[in-house]
Amino acid sequence: MTKLFAKIMERSDTKYLIKEVLNNERYSKLKISLPFTNNYFMDHHYAIFLVMDALIKFDIIIEDENLIEEYIGNLKRIIKKMNTYQEISKGINLLIMKMVAKQLNISNYKLNESKEKILHYIYEKYIIEGYFYYGISSSNKKEVSFSGIKKEGFILDFRLDEINEILKKYERRDIIKRVESDITDNFIIACYFAFLGPDYLEKFATSGIFNDKDYDTSCFYTKDVHLFKKNLDQYMNNKNMTTEEQITIINHFMDIWKEDNISNSHGCIAFIKRSDLKRNYLKDIEEIISCSKDKDILESVAMILESRYGSYDLEEEISPRSFEIMDIPSYKSILDQEQTTTQEEIEELKTISPVKIQEKLTKINKTSYGFASVFMLAGLLLISIGVTAMIVISKLGG
Repeated sequence: MTKLFAKIMERSDTKYLIKEVLNNERYSKLKISLPFTNNYFMDHHYAIFLVMDALIKFDIIIEDENLIEEYIGNLKRIIKKMNTYQEISKGINLLIMKMVAKQLNISNYKLNESKEKILHYIYEKYIIEGYFYYGISSSNKKEVSFSGIKKEGFILDFRLDEINEILKKYERRDIIKRVESDITDNFIIACYFAFLGPDYLEKFATSGIFNDKDYDTSCFYTKDVHLFKKNLDQYMNNKNMTTEEQITIINHFMDIWKEDNISNSHGCIAFIKRSDLKRNYLKDIEEIISCSKDKDILESVAMILESRYGSYDLEEEISPRSFEIMDIPSYKSILDQEQTTTQEEIEELKTISPVKIQEKLTKINKTSYGFASVFMLAGLLLISIGVTAMIVISKLGG
């Protein structure tokens, strides 16, 4: 591929546009129709993915570095002007169509001959020469680059198995499990999972166990280990887990978090040629083009660009030679929050929440021997203070 997308994402006007849609509250209130469950982040940040999707389509279809500034300027106007995601998507399709007409020196795109040329061009670029996508975390980049995309998915670390067994005891279902890989022809979906990765963290995030208002699920996107640990503590206390279970979950998660450098990770997209998958055609393309004579060309453009494989199960593993991996910005970089988390900080988080200890003391006080227990603890405390005082006095006296 052209690598133009990486250049576009580094531009100041691109960063400004993405940050603008991120900070504009009206976009977080618009509903989307993509088939995601537990998709808090997608619901509130879909505009970011729409912008990134528009930019990758520019890379694949337009491929002209001289037109980037014009394209981003028009994209910004579309985002500001439109009030629904459907309108924004339609506006982006119109922009792409007009850019293609410009490249083909077509002045009147409403003529049937012009429609046919534009549609054939978009079809060739986006479908015949286009891509499927696989969204992963940079934590998995080395493994995927070396071993390829495995049909059976990522191997689970034994520590994740242990965490899952504990969670399963309380949730009556698997939370972190190995599932077969799937790819997609929808760049938005790939970006979503790239933001959520690594794979095991994505499974944890989409399990829904943090859905209650007590939790802040933004930790899965900001990769804020402190916030993630706080959510874990809250969850384990809500479930009244044993001290041993808490220690196992916290230590395993913190060790894996540290080893995979999740705090400083970002998303990656593997671009797989449609032709390698024998999915680089639309069986109804001739009908789409012929019917464009009697309708607005935008309807036909949308039919070519629409996703047909939101989730495509692999028939066999994909060799590293069959795809290229491209980095996308981390959520923190979009927010300009690129502070790093040290390994020492993560190691310090391997402690049990004091809330659990307090709960155990409270339970002791509620037993039939509650008052006796309190007096016994108070007596021990006074003895301890007395002994400490004697040691201090003797030291001072000496």
